[in-house]
Amino acid sequence: MRIIEKCWIDLYEGYRTGQARETRLATEWGRAIQVTQRRRDRVTTASRTRMQRITALIVLAFLAICIALEAGFYYLPARRPEFLMYLCMLATAGSLIIAVYMFRRGSETVRTDTPPPMSLMASWWKALRPRRYPVRTRGDRAEVEFLKSLAFLDDRHIAVWGLLTSARVTSDTDVLLLGPGGIWVFEVKYWSGKISRQDGVWYTEHRLGGRRIQEKSPDQQWLDQKEEIAKTIRMRLPSKPWLADLIKGGVVFSHEGAELGGISGHKAAYGKPGSWHKRIRETAPVPGFGIEDKLQLLDALIRYANLHEKEALQIRSAREEAERLYEDAAAALRKYVSERL
Repeated sequence: MRIIEKCWIDLYEGYRTGQARETRLATEWGRAIQVTQRRRDRVTTASRTRMQRITALIVLAFLAICIALEAGFYYLPARRPEFLMYLCMLATAGSLIIAVYMFRRGSETVRTDTPPPMSLMASWWKALRPRRYPVRTRGDRAEVEFLKSLAFLDDRHIAVWGLLTSARVTSDTDVLLLGPGGIWVFEVKYWSGKISRQDGVWYTEHRLGGRRIQEKSPDQQWLDQKEEIAKTIRMRLPSKPWLADLIKGGVVFSHEGAELGGISGHKAAYGKPGSWHKRIRETAPVPGFGIEDKLQLLDALIRYANLHEKEALQIRSAREEAERLYEDAAAALRKYVSERL
């Protein structure tokens, strides 16, 4: 699953630019990298062959000297102490030579001379991820934990945390997930105890704390978010009104101690995280809802959010980020090639 921080704009243009620049990198530098690697392989092979020949000569000389000293040891008894000393010195020198050779071989094996990567899109997606999650309340923590619990999803899924989607009710969508199955909007509640709904009122009940009325109606909050997202789609993506029909999701009761029962007349689907995981996995893909549609939708929602967001956000352009990554990758490849010519 890909997670995008809500400060990014120009996602669709950034995606298109990144793909084009990645193709350009392969065209401009692919051949040069191949030539450089072949030259490096030839130099490595020649160096290894030369080292093998030198090693063979050293071993042969070592064996010859050992045989000569051994013969002198047996045929010249009077000088045996001297021959024994020479043998010890030769064995020490031979051990040092072998140790140095093995160290060089090990260094050559460990050292990798790989070129800088040309997979620009992988770096682009990584740059869009949130660097941190500013958690202020238990509710924020519950939202982030639910977001992270979706990590089992593949890269066809894109998620955003805390995106403002409704100025009318001045609230944000806790977790927005765009996947093959549609647009998932989740309202996350960290309520514990027995949760119920009667006559439009939500209650939580604890064994020792009694029954408590919850001021916020999570299903109405979810319904408001759904309507506002649909409205944004119709206003800012008039060519794709069908996206509004893909909105689904509901309320997530993320507390491990939550017990669901006696919920009647609810306006939105609800469940614990595990049940939502199952629903997402089992939902059939929507034909034609691809990565570009998702990014265009996010662009529309984020532009809307930036108009009404009360907190100051450091807005960043995904298109400019793609250009920057391209320049950095091209500079790294240029340096790699020039140093090996």
